[in-house]
Amino acid sequence: MKIVNCKLKIQLLVSISLLLVSISVLSANAAELNFSSPKIVEDSNNLYATTLNLNTQGDNINTLEVSCNFPTEKFDLKNILTGDSLLNFWIQKPEIKNDVLHLIGTIPAGYLGNNGQILTLVFQPKTTSTVLDVEILNNENNPSRVFLNDPLATEKIIQSKNYSLNLPTNTNSEPAANLIDVKNPEPFDIAISPSMSLPINNVFVIFNANDADSGIDHYEMAQAGATNDFYNDPDLHWQKVESPAVINIAQAKQFLAIKAIDKSNNITISVADLKSSPVELIGRNPFTVGIVLFIITLVLSSSYYYWRVRRKNK
Repeated sequence: MKIVNCKLKIQLLVSISLLLVSISVLSANAAELNFSSPKIVEDSNNLYATTLNLNTQGDNINTLEVSCNFPTEKFDLKNILTGDSLLNFWIQKPEIKNDVLHLIGTIPAGYLGNNGQILTLVFQPKTTSTVLDVEILNNENNPSRVFLNDPLATEKIIQSKNYSLNLPTNTNSEPAANLIDVKNPEPFDIAISPSMSLPINNVFVIFNANDADSGIDHYEMAQAGATNDFYNDPDLHWQKVESPAVINIAQAKQFLAIKAIDKSNNITISVADLKSSPVELIGRNPFTVGIVLFIITLVLSSSYYYWRVRRKNK
């Protein structure tokens, strides 16, 4: 009888353990990703668009990482549009590497919802296939996960899943929105900020532009002695940069410009006057302040010593 009771207790403990594990797994896989039904792109040559969306399942999301793939032998990925993305900042912009589309983005204010748009993928079939198979991946090399907008940045995984998306065969079906982008990125500000982590006279250049249609492709930076040079000098040197960039304020020219270029090659230029308040910039750099104070102290000490010597000799 005791043996039977012992077996029942063991079975009960095992059942409870399995139940707890299943509950924890379910809670860890809260967020879901899904793709919208593909639509024919208006005024295009056999292009189809589908949108990747996020359902947070009641969680407040701060950061999202996604890995997915599709049959590259059947479809060409012609464009990745992020203009309407709920992700405000890209830690890693969407890109394809080893046939896997990977991205990491953040929403500093957090996002809670069931239909948050991440990006729009524009495909072109290579064959007569009418089904687009897309897979959300989740493995050691290709993770998909979210981090919650809480003090611990709690991590929750996104389950791997296969999607079979049927392409519309009727040319009279509802087209996707016109994906031709003719609008420039929105105006944006440039912030110049010293930091204790930087060498003397080096400052951060911080910027972020939004583009509601195709999304920002990249940024370029240049310096000039006059603002007109940024628009009229074809030989001006522009270099690709990411925010925050770093410049030496002591060696900089009068003006600095950041050029925001979207994926349709529309451009917005923002200009900052680097020499408008050099005293303020120097005063905000603790390294520079230390050296200035040291020099002032040295000069005062030397002057005082010289005065004492002269007075004694008299």
